[in-house]
Amino acid sequence: MRLISFFGLFSTTIFAASLSVSPNYFEFEGQPGQSVSEKVTIYNSSSVNQRVKVYTGDFWYDKKFNRTFPEAGTSSYSAASWVSVKVAEIEIPANAQKEIEFVFAIPPEAKPSGYASLFIEQMPGPGQQHGSVGLSLRVAVPLLFRKPGQTFERIGLKDFSMKKPTAFRPLVLSFLLQNDEEQYAFPEGSVLIVKGEKKDLIVKNELKRDKVILPHQRLKMDLPLSIEPKPGNYEGILTLFYGNGSSTVKTFNFHLP
Repeated sequence: MRLISFFGLFSTTIFAASLSVSPNYFEFEGQPGQSVSEKVTIYNSSSVNQRVKVYTGDFWYDKKFNRTFPEAGTSSYSAASWVSVKVAEIEIPANAQKEIEFVFAIPPEAKPSGYASLFIEQMPGPGQQHGSVGLSLRVAVPLLFRKPGQTFERIGLKDFSMKKPTAFRPLVLSFLLQNDEEQYAFPEGSVLIVKGEKKDLIVKNELKRDKVILPHQRLKMDLPLSIEPKPGNYEGILTLFYGNGSSTVKTFNFHLP
């Protein structure tokens, strides 16, 4: 089993303006029966000790396809039971950091992909009630798994629309990505805009690998592009890559009077 990456695609959550974690998400790839041990570092930048509890939950989406962090076992793709944490509670000294270790073990009945969250929740201090305003906040570290050799062929672009640029707003490309695969993907790619018969390059924007689309999820994307609204004919190419050579190419044209 191998750890693919743990880059900062999900914003590092800071609670009580003093605690943060790194890395803030993990990707795993492996076969049933394999396991791996990893660590998360918790940072306390405050002048007082902070105590946190550590536990697992799911990483999924709701009926509107918005990202959620439900209780363990809620999703049919739940991998929360695959995760074991070495410690349930830990105290982080003031202006210090500590590591927590967890084990991710793939069971024999694993689906092509699985999803979980490692929750790190701030515990109330002495004399404070759990759930008080500004207290008992938590950060979720998503854990994403897939078996090797998965395809990305059933991910497609739908409902493409465009708002032309004006002096007061940018060009905006809007579309839905539909993932009919049994695994997640991180779409990335580029947008090119050229003008006139000479195909003068107007815009070239890279689309970063910063949004995840889970199995059977729809992901709405809006891409604003700054273009000076000069008269002329424009052509655009939107290219999206999903993995293993799978991609979508969408061309579009517009005229500005």
